[in-house]
Amino acid sequence: MRDIQLRRFISKYVQSAAYHEAGHATVAALQGMPLQQGGIHVDSEGSGVSYYWHRSPGSPARLSSDQLERQRTVIALYAGWISQTKYFEDADCPQDAWASDRTTICKLLEEMHPTHPAARSAAQVELRSKAGEIVSQNWLAIGRLASALLAKPETPQPPTEIAAGWSQGKRKVERWMRGSEVAELLRKFGIPACVRPVR
Repeated sequence: MRDIQLRRFISKYVQSAAYHEAGHATVAALQGMPLQQGGIHVDSEGSGVSYYWHRSPGSPARLSSDQLERQRTVIALYAGWISQTKYFEDADCPQDAWASDRTTICKLLEEMHPTHPAARSAAQVELRSKAGEIVSQNWLAIGRLASALLAKPETPQPPTEIAAGWSQGKRKVERWMRGSEVAELLRKFGIPACVRPVR
């Protein structure tokens, strides 16, 4: 009986990764952040990746456009974790499952408010709350996208995805949807997603 429960737990956790990536992609698109043709991927052990245009840490520029990009990126990053834990309420999302997202969030918040920890903390609370609102309002679209991803057959990971290093799976297989497929599905929910090629 305990083995069956463990298998069910692991299976649902692996499925929750699809909700994580669907949350990223859906909320990014809702904020006008273009998707990339790389789309969304999950492996057989609960890791995944979403390809969309976002702000990367590293630039000190603080124009209003820079701050807006940081805010949108933080919201999209939080949306993955919120979507995963909303789907899989019985288990906390392990910290290492979204360590990369958390690191990026912290760095972007530091760039937003480099000398004001209180303002940084307030921004974190506000942006996480905003992400939760967007996820709740668009849960049907996120769920449909996650289900579509999980319905894909398992295929061998191409060398480019292995080299990207997002998957820790030993089997080196994945389920994935192209960016154009993701955008097409989201448009059915009135979400004007677009796909921008990598230059």
